Amino acid sequence: VSDKAQLNVVMKNLERLRGEYNDLQSETKTKKEKIKGLQDEIMKIGGIKLQMQNSKVESVCQKLDILVAKLKKVKSASKKSGGDVVKFQKLLQNSERDVELSSNELKVIEEQLKHTKLALAENDTNMTETLNLKVELKEQSEQLKEQMEDMEESINEFKSIEIEMKNKLEKLNSLLTYIKSEITQQEKGLNELSIRDVTHTLGMLDDNKMDSVKEDVKNNQELDQEYRSCETQDESEIKDDETSCDNYHPMNVDETSDEVSRGIPRLSEDELRELDVELIESKINELSYYVEETNVDIGVLEEYARRLAEFKRRKLDLNNAVQKRDEVKEQLGILKKKRFDEFMAGFNIISMTLKEMYQMITMGGNAELELVDSLDPFSEGVTFSVMPPKKSWRNITNLSGGEKTLSSLALVFALHKYKPTPLYVMDEIDAALDFRNVSIVANYIKERTKNAQFIVISLRNNMFELAQQLVGVYKRDNRTKSTTIKNIDILNRT
Repeated sequence: VSDKAQLNVVMKNLERLRGEYNDLQSETKTKKEKIKGLQDEIMKIGGIKLQMQNSKVESVCQKLDILVAKLKKVKSASKKSGGDVVKFQKLLQNSERDVELSSNELKVIEEQLKHTKLALAENDTNMTETLNLKVELKEQSEQLKEQMEDMEESINEFKSIEIEMKNKLEKLNSLLTYIKSEITQQEKGLNELSIRDVTHTLGMLDDNKMDSVKEDVKNNQELDQEYRSCETQDESEIKDDETSCDNYHPMNVDETSDEVSRGIPRLSEDELRELDVELIESKINELSYYVEETNVDIGVLEEYARRLAEFKRRKLDLNNAVQKRDEVKEQLGILKKKRFDEFMAGFNIISMTLKEMYQMITMGGNAELELVDSLDPFSEGVTFSVMPPKKSWRNITNLSGGEKTLSSLALVFALHKYKPTPLYVMDEIDAALDFRNVSIVANYIKERTKNAQFIVISLRNNMFELAQQLVGVYKRDNRTKSTTIKNIDILNRT
């Protein structure tokens, strides 16, 4: 009976312990969830102090796990023997004491966590101010960068204007030399056709021819004055008066035509009575003697008229030729400027893209594509310089095989980004590259060049394993054979 009573007591204690065990389990689960939430919050906020608190929480959890393990041992021990009740009660008391200590430690940790959160809030405020300051500095940097770009564009515009002005000045100088030579030749030719004193014969010409001669003389006097004014101007005034100087073609004619009479004058009866007949007869005799002695050729007037007409015709042809030449020169200047603008726009894009590509491929290198002659980009070509990681600037001709390959690929990818080509064929571009660089190049070809087809000859597995289709070439029975394998995984991803 005593054994049965003792067993009943043990069973009651066991039921009570089971209830306490379940309560401890639920409490432990609640605390674990609370600890996990605090732990996630701590990990989000970060900080060395919070990590230390996290380690303390983990130690409390470990203690709770130990207590649970002890309770399980007590339960199994109670089933084996009822005589271990005293020992079981001691273990239970120890467990309860440990749980109480753990609860106290957890309260301390929660209090410390509150203080830590306050400190972190202050740090967040400081961090926010720092981030705002960083954003302001970044905006100022971008503004300065934009100002520098605007200044560079202005400098390039001024350089192009300077080049254009120099070209115009050279054209004006050459045109001025050409005009002077033409003036000399025309004056030399016209001096040979000087009008002699044959006023009595010129009276036979009709009024229309005389008016034409006077009009030519007047026009050529005006052109002569205009040329002399152009000749005395400085270079800046020559640039402004380019059109008037270009159209200048002087024609010098002796001014004796102003003295030409219109034939025999008609006199009234009173004027006839006042004439001295003897004086007139003596002048006639003198003129007759002069004509006989000098052998005046009256036919020279016809020759003059013919030469004058030929001169006007040639002058018109010259004006037309000069006008066509100026039109062609203007069109040529427009085409040259258009070529220069389009080339510089593409060159700047390729240069910036090349820098980005090389930095991406080499993980920190730098590359520059520069003009040898910035004033005339089509005369001397370009230079390609690179700075590999942890090295100095070098010309591409002084690089190793792998560095040359990376530089060339960066340039090819930059050209592809500026103006894509539908098909590329590359022969063992990865032969001189290490594993990391081969993977970088292969992934770039796979991910960023989907608008083109790349045929790459390669023996590196980390290159051809990323291909959509693999073509293998091999020899069998003294014959060349090939086989094609499609990469299903890659095709399904794309």
